[in-house]
Amino acid sequence: MTLNWSFRPICADVPLRIYALTTFCLSLQMYAKFCGLGIHNCLLHTGVVKLRAENRNITELLAYRAVATAEQATQLMVGL
Repeated sequence: MTLNWSFRPICADVPLRIYALTTFCLSLQMYAKFCGLGIHNCLLHTGVVKLRAENRNITELLAYRAVATAEQATQLMVGL
């Protein structure tokens, strides 16, 4: 059984098997880079989620610590 290739290599001097292997290797490299970008994006997203959680906790802690009593609020209003 022979394969009927419907495309021609860019360089006519290059045998079809080498052209197909080179094309496959380039496709594999592109796929590996695509997967690497996906993994990197996932790691960045995880870092952002952790930082947002830390920021939310710090904001809640500061809001809890910043609560003033009624006397302190009236002193601030009188002082203005």
